[in-house]
Amino acid sequence: MHWTRWPLPLVLSACFVGRSQVLRELDLDGDGYLPPAAASYGEDPPWDCKEGDATVFPGAPEICDNGIDEDCDDEMDEGCELGPDSDSDTEPRPPEIEILSPESDALLSINGVVLEVAASDDQPISDLDWTVTANGVEPAAETTVLEEVVELKLRMLPEGQVTLVVTATDGDQEYASAVVTIDTYDIDLDNDGYDPGEDAGDEQDCDDTRTHIHPNAQPNCAGQDDNCDGVPDDSNICTHCGTLPVGPHLWGAEEEHRLVCDTTVPTDATLTVEAGVTLSVEGDFAFTNNGQLILNGEPDAPVTFASAGDTGCGSWKGINSAGPITASHWRLMDASSDGDSLSFNATNWAGALVAHSSAFFCGTVRTGIAGATVTESQFILDTPYATALEATAGLTVINSDFTGGADGITGIRCPNPGCFVSIDGNTFTNTDRPLVAEIANFEQVTGNSFFNTGPAIALTGAPITEHVQLNNIGTSYVFGETDQPCSYEGLTVETSGTLKLDGISAYFQPNTGALAVSGGTLIVTGTTATAHPDPECGVPGSWRGFVADSGSTLAIDNSSVGFGVNNVFLNGGGGELTNVLLHDATDVALRCLGGCTNYSLLETLNVTFADNEADTN
Repeated sequence: MHWTRWPLPLVLSACFVGRSQVLRELDLDGDGYLPPAAASYGEDPPWDCKEGDATVFPGAPEICDNGIDEDCDDEMDEGCELGPDSDSDTEPRPPEIEILSPESDALLSINGVVLEVAASDDQPISDLDWTVTANGVEPAAETTVLEEVVELKLRMLPEGQVTLVVTATDGDQEYASAVVTIDTYDIDLDNDGYDPGEDAGDEQDCDDTRTHIHPNAQPNCAGQDDNCDGVPDDSNICTHCGTLPVGPHLWGAEEEHRLVCDTTVPTDATLTVEAGVTLSVEGDFAFTNNGQLILNGEPDAPVTFASAGDTGCGSWKGINSAGPITASHWRLMDASSDGDSLSFNATNWAGALVAHSSAFFCGTVRTGIAGATVTESQFILDTPYATALEATAGLTVINSDFTGGADGITGIRCPNPGCFVSIDGNTFTNTDRPLVAEIANFEQVTGNSFFNTGPAIALTGAPITEHVQLNNIGTSYVFGETDQPCSYEGLTVETSGTLKLDGISAYFQPNTGALAVSGGTLIVTGTTATAHPDPECGVPGSWRGFVADSGSTLAIDNSSVGFGVNNVFLNGGGGELTNVLLHDATDVALRCLGGCTNYSLLETLNVTFADNEADTN
């Protein structure tokens, strides 16, 4: 019953006046509708569901987006239009979700099914969280928010009828959801976009393991039906050009593969090359790996990258990789781009280069990442003074061969501290600079062989503050920057640092530099130390020898020191010389601050002098 609140005539009975007064008092908001309590006075519904609010009563118009059921029908916002902020308050409207695609069915692929979802909302869709279920289960999903749509890439969907429910939420608040039921069919394993199922008819992919084989492919491979027309192609070469599709790729040994333009393995793609495959490059092109490259060569059937015309070093640009390479028994030939055959520029891969039983020719293998491992491989470079392998951190090289031409090469260059993990069991031949690295790296250099080389290890770097021992017996070390072979600015062993030269040949680049101890300890045992025998630098004799400053200790035993300005200079530091030969000094072989006769920090036993300008001061 609709209660009407009119003034009552004076002729009403006292009983009626009392009842009306009660009902008038029950209608607190004066909207003409009574609360459920009026039933005890004989009144009937519909009832006012929010007494005290005159905008709420049965049949009242809905005010959108305020969380109130104005018309008392247990529903809110019916009849409201979604979209912009229709009630002109400061709260955004929730979205209306529409699934744009797929509409009814979807070809499954290893890359997943992509849902495109649109949302009408005055709140940016990028602020919302998006979830999806497939038959009640959340599949692996990757969300990409674009300007007007959201892409949900769903992986591992089941084959058959699938009900997808997409939901948008903001924190704990669910805004809206949408549902679509699709039929998924077959699985496009090579991700070339063609259905391998028999119901595809003329568009059926006849080989779902190779991306270059599908109904619209260009015939180009020996004995294969690349375009699925039922007729094998008559070419014996597979050509590759551009960016491969994402997903797995397999290049088999049944045919020769040629790169006819710059070719790229993209992120989220894997290229596996079988044993015996030759990848010939027809021009000055580059091969780029941003995904994963797996080269499965075998001892009698390596994987080979080479110029198609066999035109020699520099005929193509080599390999540039930001992704991992795992390779065994492969050869990289004829390639050089700015001197590089293989270049790694990744910053986030561990173990990005794993090369086993491989061969590299022409240019540098350059890695800017940590974790490169090379085992039982060959580096053969004829380019004079080139570098075979260059790294910046975390390098392991085991049982490999480095061979240069008549003019020699640099074998391994690794200039940063802690660069070597292990350099063990390698052979260096015709390498004028087999190893170039920070002095602190050589605790990890063991068991290597050097044939027809210059000084085996070239040392550069910062002052020594820790314990370093150079003890490759019979190995030659050169101290100084080998790119400037006639300039040595010296090396210092600082406080708490210890350098031990143990059973080596130490050559020092001429100039004014010395191996100085400034608060630390230098131990020289069973070692020959002399100026670098480089004819370009003139007559040896201009290095400054071993210098011990105040608070330092220099201990030399069973060694010879020659061709310094001063072979040994005790500049306030202590000196212990036992069974030492000091020879060919151009000034004074043994010099002490204030003179050696009364130098209390000097202890000598069986020190021999030969061919010096002066023996002591």
